[in-house]
Amino acid sequence: MPKIGLRIIKSSVAVALCFLVYFLRGQQGTPFYSAIAAVLCMQPDTSNSLKVGWNRTVGTLIGGFCGMLVLLVERYWLPPQYPALPYLVTAAAIIPLIYATLLVKKPTASYITCVVFMSITVSHGADINPYLFAFNRTLDTLIGIFVSLAVNNIRLFWREDRENLLALDLGRLFQVEAGKQPYVRVHLKRLLERGARVAFFTQRSPAYLMRALGGVKPEMPVVVLGGSALYRVAENRYEVLETLPRDEVPRLLALFARQGAPCFAYTVTSHMLHVYCGEELAPAGQAYYEAERGTPYKNFVFVPLPERSHGEVLVLTAIGPEEGIEALAREAAGMDAAGRLNITVSSDERLGGLARLDVRGAGATVDQALALLQARVGAPAVLYPGQAAEDGACGTVQGLELLRRTEQIFLHRGRNSREKAVL
Repeated sequence: MPKIGLRIIKSSVAVALCFLVYFLRGQQGTPFYSAIAAVLCMQPDTSNSLKVGWNRTVGTLIGGFCGMLVLLVERYWLPPQYPALPYLVTAAAIIPLIYATLLVKKPTASYITCVVFMSITVSHGADINPYLFAFNRTLDTLIGIFVSLAVNNIRLFWREDRENLLALDLGRLFQVEAGKQPYVRVHLKRLLERGARVAFFTQRSPAYLMRALGGVKPEMPVVVLGGSALYRVAENRYEVLETLPRDEVPRLLALFARQGAPCFAYTVTSHMLHVYCGEELAPAGQAYYEAERGTPYKNFVFVPLPERSHGEVLVLTAIGPEEGIEALAREAAGMDAAGRLNITVSSDERLGGLARLDVRGAGATVDQALALLQARVGAPAVLYPGQAAEDGACGTVQGLELLRRTEQIFLHRGRNSREKAVL
């Protein structure tokens, strides 16, 4: 069973307040129109609510004004012996009415414009004072819009945490059914609007980041490629934090070539991500390429990594069967006597059971990148929602449960909101 969300409760409160305003006005007007406007203007987030409210305000004013003009025409210029003629005029007036919303660049206001217009000209055109009704109808709708905006902007009296960084792994956060991803985005957008310092991170490239976040625009740089770089979404700019040691790159490339493992070298040039993958791809490499090629924000380059770029490599990625990748990781670790490399093995659900090996510089970690962001913004601490000590192994919490814990920590309702886990 779906839960009763805050938007449902706010809609009910807004309708109740519209009825209260009706009584405070001495039962003047028609509360039905206020209530309808309040429900229609209630939105999941504040910014969208303001936009919808403004559009409906413009539409209401246009519809009310045009409704009074048509009533004037019907009263003084249309012959009364033709009762069908006012209806034809009303129907014909819909065309310039909708066009007017396009002229003022408010196409989404056409619905409320037509509703207000027809409620004046059709439902109450025969009133003793239809102009007074037109005014009251417009006023009723505006009351509903403003009540909805006020209710939607109410913040409950919880002490919100706008100081600490809330570190969210995008890969774990979006482990939800496809139909629930918009729900996650709405809640993320609401958190950012309320001042939460959310620091997103991902082991993958910005291509995955942009696809996951959709319309959510984080102000803070996002940790990408497992901590090798920061990415500013609004500016489409990279800040490289650490590259692989230049002398290690040819040794690793030779190792991958000896084992026949397809290799992808990630570099950043002029704030553009380039992925060098050689002239030909083995089947495992082709599978990885097909999974990645449809996403923007990176370019695949089908030539070997140039020697001049050996000092610019952020990540070397190899793809293959799990056993072969694990063996390759052990051999790469054996070559790293000085501890200059950060070697990780992970599975990739898109590749049908294949595994991936990522090799970065030793200092390229999510923890260090987040610590850098923490220092820059002056945050007291970095909090990892859903990864506190009682969870045991890290990463056990994901999807909607991770989102719920993030909101609890932001509102200071989480039992371990100050407890940091090791990634």
